[in-house]
Parts: sequence; structure tokens; C-alpha cells
Amino acid sequence: MQASGLLDKTLLIVTADHGEAFGEHAHVWHGRSVYDEACHIPLLMRFPGSQLAGSRIRALTESVDMLPTIFDLLGARYPAQGIQGRSLLPLLAGQRDSVSDYVFTRAGGKPSKYLVRSQDYALMLYSNGRWRALYDLRKDPRERTNIIHANPAIAQTMTAAFRTFAGQQRRPPMDFLDPEAKMGPLPAVPDVAMSPENRALIKHLLDLGYMQ
Repeated sequence: MQASGLLDKTLLIVTADHGEAFGEHAHVWHGRSVYDEACHIPLLMRFPGSQLAGSRIRALTESVDMLPTIFDLLGARYPAQGIQGRSLLPLLAGQRDSVSDYVFTRAGGKPSKYLVRSQDYALMLYSNGRWRALYDLRKDPRERTNIIHANPAIAQTMTAAFRTFAGQQRRPPMDFLDPEAKMGPLPAVPDVAMSPENRALIKHLLDLGYMQ
């Protein structure tokens, strides 16, 4: 890209969709846990003509933040409705130290799990509505000691953040908070005509296990 003259005209982003577990917390690979080894992913960005070479920003981000960030960096308009990510441009410009107090991610399994993550704590909720765990990432970065019973106020604050997040979803996952909660039906979606290329892509995703 440098030889062709494209490097200084290109926005480069390196990230990933998940980490991998190699026996930590009795898990292998990914998709069944929300511990840090599965959820902490890289995010590296290089801007055309950037003066931020070597800068490191300590802030919570989510994969869904990429869409509004790219649009904002390109100066392009986009429909904000339905976009849950937050532009990271204020972080990159040095205007703010954070854009999110909490980030969220979900993993499968029986029961499935949700992670509520702040800078200092990780709260794990389970879809049976009863199991919960809280870890102090400053003292216990490998998430070995569940401190939820000794820190009810922190757990309650993070649970309230999850309740707000859950209520904003099209199908609120309230079963993570209440074992008696009944999940509503998925919202109806219109039929979409699919090209042969899209059908082949969906078959590939089904074969990989990313869709059911």
C-alpha cells in the first residue's frame, strides 16, 4: 500500500470478533464463556496523515462502535435510529476519556451468559436468572474470585445498567434478571429477496455454526 501511494489515503482498522480460551475457567475455544480471554479483543486504528502514532487509549469499546466511528471519520451521514454503537471519534480526538461506562456481550451455552463490563469490574449474569458472579479486575485480572456477596452495591449498580441495556433491545433478555421472566416473541421482519451470492454466504455461515 505504501508503494502504491494508498497507505496515506486509507483508514486501517485491525480488530477481531472474539478471543480464544485455552483451558482457563474450564473452557476451550470460544462461544461458551464471557471471561476476559474470550471477550477482550484488539482494536488498532491508523488514520491517513495521523499524528496519533503510538497513542494508546484506555477506554471501553464495543464492536458495534465501529460503524458510527467509520461514518464519522469519513464525514458521512447515517441513520442513527437502530444504531446501538457509539462513535469513538471523541476518544480519538482527545475530547473525552470515555464514551461508555459499561459494555455488554453475550455467549451461548446452557445456561447462556451475559457480561456487564466496567473499567474495574466484570459482572456475569446467567439466563436461569439466578447465577451471578462479580470480579474485581484491578486485584483479580484473571477472574478467579467471585466477590459478589461482599460487594452488593457494585453488583446492584451494574445489574441496573444491564436492565437499562436489556430494555433497549428488540427482545429484552429479562430472563437474565428474573427466572420467572417470559421471553416475548421475536419481532416480525419482512421477507427479503436473496441473491444466489447471499444464499451461498448464509449456507457457509450455517456450515460454520454461526447461524441456526
